[in-house]
Amino acid sequence: MANVVVCCAVQSSIKMYPYYQTFLDGLKNAGNHVLTFVRNRWYTDTEIAAGIPESLLLQLKEFKPDLFIMFNNYFYDISKYFDVPLIIYDVDNPNTFSNLRQLKKDKRYRYLTIQRSNMQLIRDMMECQDLRVEYIPPFTGVTADDTVKRDINIAFCGAPWLLNNFTQIRNFMALNPNNDEITAAKTVYNEFIKAPFYPADELYNRLNLKADKKLHYEDIFIFSTGIGGVKRMRTLSAVADLGLEIRGLNWLSPNALTIAFPELLFSYSSEMVNDLDTTTAFYNRAKIGININ
Repeated sequence: MANVVVCCAVQSSIKMYPYYQTFLDGLKNAGNHVLTFVRNRWYTDTEIAAGIPESLLLQLKEFKPDLFIMFNNYFYDISKYFDVPLIIYDVDNPNTFSNLRQLKKDKRYRYLTIQRSNMQLIRDMMECQDLRVEYIPPFTGVTADDTVKRDINIAFCGAPWLLNNFTQIRNFMALNPNNDEITAAKTVYNEFIKAPFYPADELYNRLNLKADKKLHYEDIFIFSTGIGGVKRMRTLSAVADLGLEIRGLNWLSPNALTIAFPELLFSYSSEMVNDLDTTTAFYNRAKIGININ
């Protein structure tokens, strides 16, 4: 039995992501005391640099934690206040981790990942091949119910990720680059897909590519999630005519580029999926549940 602090971010319209809920229930059912901090937005580097509020730090000290588990590192930097294991648990691409600069400096953190490929990705991103990274198999609290009628062929629950800030390639092409510069930009783009944590200038240098007009992306997170959004839209579009039903946030947002995919908008349902119970009900109605990481 231990005192465990768990930190995560959940969007405001969501009660609790089912993965988090299952994890928290598992910790409690095993006899642990769990103190949970949930916010409806990520922690910015500016917030973290300002330091943890005194009242929150006092609450943590009174709890006397034996362990911190921070999903995507969504919390303040508490490394100098507590001499206990600090675990960062990834549920997204490591580019979403808060306070990346500090993480690269401090090798004290340990990492859990739900994707085997992310083990090396995290080590490369943190520039430390000896980093303690462990794979933990995905799990679910969703249970099958054979009494439910399966009236949905393919179910997908998630956000589109493809937003109107994915303009970097268009901005590059607007510079009227020549063929060699376009080839160099494609090489940088393809290399970024393999290792999505290097700035563009660094990739040009690493690959010894010479070009006057270059592909630029100031925010690695925005650029990488945009690429992920393109993959997501193409995959869903390919199965839309097989009886796809989409649920999740931001599909009708003016900031999302879903307008270019009418077949996906026609597949969208505004019925809310926002906790373990509604997730279970949705997937039990489906013959296939599709995941696009």
